[in-house]
Amino acid sequence: MARIKSDSHLYKPLKYVDILTDYGFKLLFGDRELLMAFLNALFEESGKVVTSVRYLNKEILAVNRRGRTIYYDILCKIDGEEDVIIEMQFRSQDTYIERSFYYMAQSIMHQGDSNKRWTYRVYPVYGIFLMNFHLPIKDAPDQVVYEVVPTIKGTDKVLTEKFRMFFIDLLNFTKTDEDDLSSMLECWIYSIKNMGKITTAPKLANKTPFTRLYTRAEIANMNPRQYREYERSLKIYRDAYSIEQTERNERKRERAEARAEGLAEGRAEGVIQGRAEGRAEGVIQGRAEGMEEGMVVGEKQAKLLIARSLKSLGKMTIEEIAAATNLTPDEVEKS
Repeated sequence: MARIKSDSHLYKPLKYVDILTDYGFKLLFGDRELLMAFLNALFEESGKVVTSVRYLNKEILAVNRRGRTIYYDILCKIDGEEDVIIEMQFRSQDTYIERSFYYMAQSIMHQGDSNKRWTYRVYPVYGIFLMNFHLPIKDAPDQVVYEVVPTIKGTDKVLTEKFRMFFIDLLNFTKTDEDDLSSMLECWIYSIKNMGKITTAPKLANKTPFTRLYTRAEIANMNPRQYREYERSLKIYRDAYSIEQTERNERKRERAEARAEGLAEGRAEGVIQGRAEGRAEGVIQGRAEGMEEGMVVGEKQAKLLIARSLKSLGKMTIEEIAAATNLTPDEVEKS
């Protein structure tokens, strides 16, 4: 079992190149054989098999002078004319999904044939977006690979197979033991995420096609020029990682402060509201009790007046008047 270190890999070069660096990304996806193996693992569920890869110029010029030139991380054609875009994004962006759709649209648009008889028949475009952050949508399901195709709302019917996106959330991939890997795709994602942290040769290094990957990625096999290039790439990655971690910690601190401030304000409002409600409740209760007491006093006075009238008639004894008015004999005597 390969040993994986934690964040210490950011400060000390280990056994293998970190695929999350620009150098490591090119080392993997810039190799035709490795790229083909990765794509076949990704497409395995759909049954698609990639048999050829042809790299293209990563720079896509704007179609007009006011347009934007696009620079892809990897742009290639597979099996003739099908486009594949591969992007690695380390830091989250609010508009990352829109940006990804824009990249896909640019690729489709540049398939346009200048021939007047062109009928808008386009070849498939696949976008593969590796993210070291979570998909920026509300209540996104907790999964590693999000496969996106145009579908008809309310059904599971696919509108077209020619527009397919794969968002790969590296943070959601939590397997650290090689023995737990259950598919070729998981082996690839494990390697992409963890290669820069591995301190000993993994079992995967003895398995095709990963033998080629781990051999190419072994730092000990680099010449001085390659190592200097990797160090520069690693520094950029470390800086980006440090900035991202600082921003995450800052967001956590701001959320904690906002929560504490909200609790304090809530408590203060609760005290004020409680006092106000207590006063109001006291007034209401006092009025009710006063009315009740007044009714009791008024009823007693009425009984005393009746007792006095009966006494003046001289036809009933004190005891009889007391029984009739529900008063005591003493109260009748004093009435």
